[in-house]
Amino acid sequence: MNDSMVEAFVERIDRIERENGRLKLAGALVLIGMAAAMLMGQAGPNPRIIKASQIEAERFVLSNRRGKVLGGLVIREDGTPMLFLNHKPGKKAAPGFMVAVKEDVMSVNLFTDKSKHQVAIAANKLVLKGQEGRDRFVLLSHEKGIPMLSLNDKDEDQRAMLLVTLNGQPYLAFRTHDGKVFWNAPSTL
Repeated sequence: MNDSMVEAFVERIDRIERENGRLKLAGALVLIGMAAAMLMGQAGPNPRIIKASQIEAERFVLSNRRGKVLGGLVIREDGTPMLFLNHKPGKKAAPGFMVAVKEDVMSVNLFTDKSKHQVAIAANKLVLKGQEGRDRFVLLSHEKGIPMLSLNDKDEDQRAMLLVTLNGQPYLAFRTHDGKVFWNAPSTL
């Protein structure tokens, strides 16, 4: 090997080392830029906002700044969903409402400071329950599509009934404690 070849090799190695240094610098700058872009993407205008097309959970809880639970969407022990909102946190009889679904019945419970009222909605029936949790007002589409309104006492005994027969005739009846009709109009169905 002669001197001119050695000089050519040295020149070529120097040029490759300079190019390699520039490539390393460019790669480092690209890597730093990508890391900065990823970090900037992590913190948006409000890091407490989560945007997603789907969120799966067994429980969502709504609480105030002091940590008091004001409402939520939960799966109950029997596996049915329930939505609830309370007006006064931490009180068992706080005003608010609860919606629950079980089988084909949706229940809506309305709470005040002193009472609890429930509305149950099924495919053919609307029931208003009294404070004791018993059916007091029942509106339903009875057999063969006959509309009927039933007013019940605190023991769920029917005391008044209003219905419209299949031929369009109205019928009204009042009952005693033992279920006997003491007045009705018309007198026969």
